[in-house]
Amino acid sequence: MSIDIRRLIEELTLDEGLRLKAYDCTAGKRTIGVGHNFEDVPFSKDECLSLFGTTSISYINADKILSSRGISNAQSDMLLQNDINKCIAQLQKQSFWESVKDDNDRARAIINLCFNLGINGLLGFKNTLAFIEKKDWKNAAKNLTLSKWYTQVGNRGPRIVKLIDPTFYDAAPVTKPATAAKPAVVKPKKK
Repeated sequence: MSIDIRRLIEELTLDEGLRLKAYDCTAGKRTIGVGHNFEDVPFSKDECLSLFGTTSISYINADKILSSRGISNAQSDMLLQNDINKCIAQLQKQSFWESVKDDNDRARAIINLCFNLGINGLLGFKNTLAFIEKKDWKNAAKNLTLSKWYTQVGNRGPRIVKLIDPTFYDAAPVTKPATAAKPAVVKPKKK
């Protein structure tokens, strides 16, 4: 597997933004760092230890602390790396992952989709994933552009589509129309 994690981190940070205090994401979920949804995905014991100095904390107390004190850049980096690792672990269990795992751009695109949608949300893209599994990049890209997701994510959508099919937005070659043959003039026969 050859994934440029540094570049993936840059892309996710561009897409999600970085906020060191808790906020409501576009889906209304409590989030911190680079798109870490702690409302639906509880902190692990190690994350709790790093963030709060204890191995467990209630959502309410975590939200209070993260809204007032926030986290450091290093703690945000740790959460992001953990989230990326979780996405990769979930993707490795899926048959379509075999088609992209050794392709840096396409693997980053799929990890980004998993990060954004969650594994269950991504698995809802059945047709797109079937095209990916077949390495039918053009139809996978086209299918993404037809989704509701694509209309909601701004520049993220076209960038991910371009990672899946680098030629997707290329203009079709302009061909000079064939010149029509001049109709034959048929002279009436003299009688």
